[in-house]
This record gives sequence, C-alpha cells and structure tokens, in this order.
Amino acid sequence: MRTSLFSLFLLVACVPMQVDPASSAAASAESQAVAISEALEVLESIQALQAEGDFPGVLTHTSADIRLVGTDASEHWDRAKLEGVVKAMEAQEFVWKVRVTNRVLTAGPSADVVWFEEKIMTVTPAVGELRRSGVLVLEEGAWKLVQSVTSFPIPNDQVPALLGILGLNPEVALPIVAEEVDPPAAETVPEAEESRVEEPDIEAVEEEESDAGE
Repeated sequence: MRTSLFSLFLLVACVPMQVDPASSAAASAESQAVAISEALEVLESIQALQAEGDFPGVLTHTSADIRLVGTDASEHWDRAKLEGVVKAMEAQEFVWKVRVTNRVLTAGPSADVVWFEEKIMTVTPAVGELRRSGVLVLEEGAWKLVQSVTSFPIPNDQVPALLGILGLNPEVALPIVAEEVDPPAAETVPEAEESRVEEPDIEAVEEEESDAGE
C-alpha cells in the first residue's frame, strides 16, 4: 500500500512536540537574568546622565508612553510634559545626583518587562532619602523606561502630624509594622583612664614654711 506525501505530512503534524520542562525553565530563567542585567545598565546610565545634568540624554532611555510621577501632587508627566521639564532643567543647569542604597529588579515571565523598586539618597540637591519604583519595557531591542514614581518614605507613626500640616484628618490611625532588624553589634568602648590628682603633701609644706620662718 502506497502512502501519499500528504498522509505523511498529517502524521508528522499530529505527533505532539516533546518539550523538556527543565530545559524550558532554565531558558526562561536565563532570559530573565539577561533582561535584568540589561535593564540595570539602563537605570545606571540614567543615573549617570542625571548627575551630569544631561536630561536630553535621559529622554533617549524613555518610552513614548512614559508616565513620570514626582513627589509633588502636580508632578504627573507624560512624554510631552516631560520634554518641557527637561528644557527647564537645562536652562537652570540642574543636576540630580543620587546614591542608591537598595535596588531590586524583577523580570516578567516573557523577559520583555522589568520592574524595579529602590531606595536612594539624594546628594545634589541634598533632599535626603527617597523611594522610587518603575517599569522598563523592551521596545525594538532596546529597554525603555515607561513608568517612574518617586516618593518620600513617611513612617506611619508620623503620618498624623503630616496630615495635620496638610489640613487633613490627623486622627487617622495607621498600622505600625516594625521591620525586624538585627540589633547593632555592641561597640567596645575602652574604659576611660581614671583621672589621678596627686594631693599636696601638707606636712612637707608646713616644714618648708617653718624653715623659712627661722
């Protein structure tokens, strides 16, 4: 019995493809690691450009769909508004130098999206500690920042005082969850040397005065 080429094609097409789950997971993990590494390079480049005051350079790392949220309620910018902000910063020769104290990046399953959260200390201007989070997406082979949100870390126990300043409800009660941290190692402080003051020899002084009187 002869078998047609079409029948052979159907036979091959119906054979289920065997995929090694371990191999697939390893490939996915590797892709995610590469995505995180490449996205980190972009974040570090943005940080360096901001420190140099090169904000047009920063724009090259942003998506056309960028949404940037600053610490002020009015700072909610799309790409068009952000370009205006960049021009203002250039005119003022503004620089933004920060030191990252903690940064965590996570890649999505398809390795084309990376989100991050970080704690930063601002050096210039010396604002202090800030929190920042955001999202980068892979667009035509290049990682672009599509969202960035910056905020002040306000301890919950200080929120009522802040709300009072803002004219809001200062009676609100928020949960206070203390982060468990290892107690600092006790410092070994050398004991201060005992201050020794020699008392005068009164008898010797009296003898000297007696001899002088004679």
